[in-house]
Amino acid sequence: MQRHSLCQIVGSILIGMGSATLPVAAEIEALPPLADEIAAQFPAIGRLGHGGFRTQQGCTATLIAPNLIVTAAHCVAETGHSGRVFVAGWSRGDYIAARDSKREMRHPAYALDGTHHPRNDVALVVLDSPIDDVTPIPLGRVEEGGLHGTEVALIGYHRKTPHLLSGDFNCAATQFAVGLVYVGCPVINGNSGGPVLRENKDGAWQVVGVVSSQRGGGAIAVELPIWLRREVAAHLRR
Repeated sequence: MQRHSLCQIVGSILIGMGSATLPVAAEIEALPPLADEIAAQFPAIGRLGHGGFRTQQGCTATLIAPNLIVTAAHCVAETGHSGRVFVAGWSRGDYIAARDSKREMRHPAYALDGTHHPRNDVALVVLDSPIDDVTPIPLGRVEEGGLHGTEVALIGYHRKTPHLLSGDFNCAATQFAVGLVYVGCPVINGNSGGPVLRENKDGAWQVVGVVSSQRGGGAIAVELPIWLRREVAAHLRR
């Protein structure tokens, strides 16, 4: 897995994090940066943004198949792909792969005017070409009872340390509403679209949710809807 430097990126990527990201009412604590050796285990988690090197907009996204990423719908709320770029394994100006967005699919019940239910704040993005040198983190299935009472990991990029992957592996999850889970770890701008991860019985990490917004000292995350699973399955059959 070869890393590239910033000057090698073809096209535009995001540097800052900010305005098109997480709805937040007040300044709160942020996820701590991961040690380099830990961050290196999650190259499938990257930054998603548009507008060139000076943009102040960005989100987190996760590679779930060679040319598919999952993120929050409000991260791709503008029509079209607007030159968005996914940068996998971003760390201090180095990265593993960068791909343009080819097609963006928001949950069909997501409303651009904000009248949608928060559980619909999820999107699937098709990249313009596969990323073959990064192992995707697949979607996981949650047994009956959901994530309530379990411990999950919350990982992503945020505006305080935009060039470092941050996270916490000991976040308590509780059911917040149908299709939504409250994760007891802090999130700020930039964390939107980031994955909620849980290990399966074999110790492999799987995506079980997507960060949507901040509430109190934690995060509101979307549990993976049937729509998303169907779209992913249909794409992989092509």
